[in-house]
Amino acid sequence: MQINIFYKTDLPKYYKTSAKYKKVILKALGRAAANNGELNLIIVGEKEIHKINKQFINHDYVTDVISFGYDFDAKQGGPFGDVFICFPQAKKQAAQ
Repeated sequence: MQINIFYKTDLPKYYKTSAKYKKVILKALGRAAANNGELNLIIVGEKEIHKINKQFINHDYVTDVISFGYDFDAKQGGPFGDVFICFPQAKKQAAQ
C-alpha cells in the first residue's frame, strides 16, 4: 500500500509527522494494507473542507473528515481512496 500525505494548510511543525500518520493508517487498514493500492491523506483547512463538502456531498458546512473511495478489486489490489481531514475541525472535536 502506498500512502501519500499532503499538507494543504498551515500546521504546527510537530503535527507534520508523516511517518506517524503512515503507521496509524497501516494499522487501521489491517489486512487491506497488504494490497497494492494507494491512499492519499490530505490535511486541509476549514475553507477547503467546506468547499469539498458542498461540491461533492451537497452539505453546506465544515466537517472533520471526508473520504472518497476508488474502484477497488480485492483480488487484484489497486486504488484505494482519498481521505481529507480538516485539521482545525478535528482539533476542536478532539478537545470536546
